[in-house]
Parts: sequence; C-alpha cells; structure tokens
Amino acid sequence: MARQLEREWEAALAERARLAEEYQRYQRQRPARLSAAELAAIRALAGDIPALWASATTTVADRKRLLRAVIESVCVTADGATERVQATVTWAGGHQTHAALTRPVARIDQLSYYPALTERIRALAGEGLGNAAIADRLAAEGFRTPHQHERFNTGEIQHLIRRLALRPGLDHDHRTGQGSLGPSQWWLATLAREIGMPAATLFGWLKPS
Repeated sequence: MARQLEREWEAALAERARLAEEYQRYQRQRPARLSAAELAAIRALAGDIPALWASATTTVADRKRLLRAVIESVCVTADGATERVQATVTWAGGHQTHAALTRPVARIDQLSYYPALTERIRALAGEGLGNAAIADRLAAEGFRTPHQHERFNTGEIQHLIRRLALRPGLDHDHRTGQGSLGPSQWWLATLAREIGMPAATLFGWLKPS
C-alpha cells in the first residue's frame, strides 16, 4: 500500500511539474499586454500612416514590416506584350485598390498605341515637319517611347519614317545619298529586323559617348 501511494504521489508531482512548464511556455509565447499609453501611441501612429512612412526615423526594414502589416496581397496582370499593366492591391481587412500602370517594352510595335502613333507620324510628316519637330509634337501630345521616355529622339523618328516608307525619295531602303548599298551595308532598321534586335538599341550603340 505504501509503495502504491508513493507511486501515485510521484505521478502527481510529475504532472504538476508538466503543467507548470506548459503554463510558463504559454506565458512566454503569449503577447505582452500593452499599457493604455502604448495603445494610444499606436493608434496615433496608425491614424497617419503617410507621416509614419516618410518619417526620417523610419528605416527600410520598418517600411517592409509596415507593408506586410497592411497589405494582404498584390496581383499584377499585363495586357499581353503591351506596356499596359493592371495592379490590384488587397489590403488587410479586404479593401482593394486598383491601378493602371505602364511598363517598358522591347519594341515599338508592342505599344498598345502603335497604330495611333504611326498614323500621327504619317500626318505630321505629310505637313512637311522634320524629325525633330515631329518628336516635339509627339511629346506634347503624350506619346511615349517603348521605354516610357517622354520624347522620341530624331533617330527613332527617322527609323519609323523609313519603316513607313513616308519619304521614299530620301529614305529608300535600298539606296543612300551616294548610290546603292553595298553587299555588306545595311539600313539600321533593316539590320535590326534581320537580327531580331530593337532598332532603338542599335541607334543607342551608334550614338557618340
């Protein structure tokens, strides 16, 4: 009988120790209760997130933690190969923000407004405007380059005029001002199509550094 009581007592002590250990573990994992002053400070900061974001004392790591706290997910959908992108931000709590964005593309014919751009160039060239004047007008009317620069350079305009065959007397694809092209000579636009490279990249390589 004594041995039985001793075993039961030891088992009860072991169970008590186990429960005490679990309670301590729970206490360590349980978030600390904030004071009224701390809660008030958090609410004040949350009421002006832009100021918190722009504060000189807010670090990059702080901003990342802030984004993870307020944003649940971000979904980005591209409109084919064009520059148009739709973004949907789902905030904590379920509210969504939708935004239409633009992105750089590799080729000018990937632009969603390429048909309108070429028609506008046709019209401006038909008015007798030079390449620089056409570039100025396109910039003023909001046309952007494949890399979303505000203004086409004159080389890019010249390339488009050649592609559209708008000045066959000056920009024919088989002759230069000094005669026919040789067997190893290329118009830049033709070479770009031949090797599958954006013409703007080749134009950039030819610019003096």
